Amino acid sequence: MKVIEFSNLWQMYNIKFVRKGKVTWESIWALEDINISVDKGEVLGIIGQNGAGKSTLLKLIAGILTPDKGKVTVKGKISMLMELGAGFNPEFTGRENIILNAQLYGVPAERLDEKVEEIIAFSELGKFIDAPLKYYSQGMYARLAFSLAIHVDPDILLVDDILAVGDEEFQRKCIDRIFSLKNENKTIIVVTHNMQMVEKLCDRVLFLDQGRLVDIDACRKVVPRYLESLGEKEGIAVLHDEKIRVTFNNGKFFVSFNNVALTKKHGGYVSFLDAASQAWLTSFNFKWAVVEGKEKYMVAQGVSEDTDLKIGLRIDLDKDNLVVQAEIKGEGTNRAADLHLDLLLASFYSRYFTGESYYRMPSFASKLEWQSITQIKEADILGLSREGGNDIAHLIIEKDESDRFILFNTGYTDEGRVVSVYSDTQTLKFTMRLLADTSVFEEYLASYRQEYLEKLKIKQEAAFKESCLTAKDLQLLVDPYNKSVHLLYKNKEITAGSGLGVSLKQKEDLFTTANASKFTCAKEGDCLLVDIEWDQVHLAQRWRF
Repeated sequence: MKVIEFSNLWQMYNIKFVRKGKVTWESIWALEDINISVDKGEVLGIIGQNGAGKSTLLKLIAGILTPDKGKVTVKGKISMLMELGAGFNPEFTGRENIILNAQLYGVPAERLDEKVEEIIAFSELGKFIDAPLKYYSQGMYARLAFSLAIHVDPDILLVDDILAVGDEEFQRKCIDRIFSLKNENKTIIVVTHNMQMVEKLCDRVLFLDQGRLVDIDACRKVVPRYLESLGEKEGIAVLHDEKIRVTFNNGKFFVSFNNVALTKKHGGYVSFLDAASQAWLTSFNFKWAVVEGKEKYMVAQGVSEDTDLKIGLRIDLDKDNLVVQAEIKGEGTNRAADLHLDLLLASFYSRYFTGESYYRMPSFASKLEWQSITQIKEADILGLSREGGNDIAHLIIEKDESDRFILFNTGYTDEGRVVSVYSDTQTLKFTMRLLADTSVFEEYLASYRQEYLEKLKIKQEAAFKESCLTAKDLQLLVDPYNKSVHLLYKNKEITAGSGLGVSLKQKEDLFTTANASKFTCAKEGDCLLVDIEWDQVHLAQRWRF
């Protein structure tokens, strides 16, 4: 059942301007031709920049304003959380304000005492409930206002960004209470700048821009589009194909497929260590300008305000392929160390392919820190498969041969996957292929796996020849791919499992060959030189008979 309907609605404000002592009046359309409806029991979020018309929309629902054109239809009892403390008398105590407003909201006299105690208990204001409101902080005002609004049994609850002033614990309590109202089939309209709150609470989101309706749809479709629109306009460019949409926004880029956001939070961005200043720099902290761009490609340049460094970035969209190229520019050579591009993806990517096989993503183990899943050096591609319908694309990410992938989980408070592409030079390039058809995706990976294993076998055989010592019937064999050393007699292995292990204990940490980040071997005369690296430790060994 429709409980709120806007039909061809227009709302105007007459604004007074004073310029050089002269007064003029201008008519400004705060809302233009709005047509929406809200179902009973729905939670609708309203988002947009300041001045977009969000609060005006709520005031029209509440009946505070009447439209200049069009029609507003509202069915049901309304409770409002709008201007902080609106309807409260600062000279009255919290308790007195509750009693007065509860009566105005129509709480029956026989239930007034019961309701007052419920409101006081929820607000958790303690002894301050009997202090005049003029002594309240903003947070205390918010507690009192929210507690009152949700306990007067509304059919429709209007919330205008008031939760932003409450502390985190009270915000969680309010969100839980809103969910309980939703379960009671109450209709809730929420205006907020907190996108995490929108995603937690809302069934749909309405995006306003300068009084015009941009979009109204599911959170996962509308919220990314809003976030992509924020920032300096000269640093924004949009590429689009039939299904793929790429938005570059001042050093970050976002990817959607069939209007579903594949990236999240910062999207894709470049990071590196400036060797001169020993400071980590990220592309979204540079000042950007799009210097060239059309429907299928764009070129942008970012300038650092603190150094002489610049970032050149080019993005091309070619059918199913997205190609991203980055280059660090500045005086001197080798200014950028650990150059990498981080791509933050949605959590519905549940499996990954490393060249040899499929693996399932592990569960999110840390609250905030990134959790390393795997590092890929030998394979040139990383496959990511999704859960969900065909409106979500599988991904095949391809890197240059000299680069490497590292795959992470983000913290479980903000679940997502991160693909980091690392380069050893001042330039970086990767290609991402987006495939909705599962069979095409799996056929591509199967073909790549066959070629990859054949190449790997050849490389391993060559490496074994270079890493084997023979003395009569004894053989010492180093396997750099499995990070192990093996002893053989008459071509039969004497050792078992991972062979002759190498381990090093430093304080509380135990380093073994299995968890080494690098394991290489070279032959020198009748010796094998084994080089083992961990993140904190480096060990060189000489093996001979």
